[in-house]
Amino acid sequence: MVILYLHGLESKGLSDEKERMIRDAFPEPVTIYKPVYDYSNTSFESIEEMACEVNPDLIIGSSLGGKLGFVIAQLQNVKALLFNPAIAKKQLDQVIRVPELSAVTKNHFFVFGAKDTTVFMNDTIDFLIKENDHIHAQADLNHVVFDHLEHRLPPGIIRETLMMDKVQRFISE
Repeated sequence: MVILYLHGLESKGLSDEKERMIRDAFPEPVTIYKPVYDYSNTSFESIEEMACEVNPDLIIGSSLGGKLGFVIAQLQNVKALLFNPAIAKKQLDQVIRVPELSAVTKNHFFVFGAKDTTVFMNDTIDFLIKENDHIHAQADLNHVVFDHLEHRLPPGIIRETLMMDKVQRFISE
């Protein structure tokens, strides 16, 4: 399994602890690519090109990395596990220009934090419903909501998510 991890805007990347949690969630060996970007000095095209070279089986993205993963998953037909993805945050276009693709596919799995005050879950869901004719309600999305989750991801939340039956099915399908 090859995983590409795309971090959020002000993140320093994937911590060793979170990387270990990801590895522990898979029975087979995992290769994790975890580039660290200064998004204000990086083009979307260079990130997409890197993703093509890596050829991941799964993209894991958080916040702005979730927005990037959302689009790359569409362009490259790759599965994406998206934590609090900043899909509806248009002001991030001032940081990095991302193609305006909004189609939700079977390759997208969303993880929302009900206590996130940076990327509001309801704004993202409303945006996805508005942009996709086949999505009429939150129940139509492949997703999970953690009531206690805020914007920053504690290490255990990634492992907990990856161990969920519905996420395991999503990854293996």
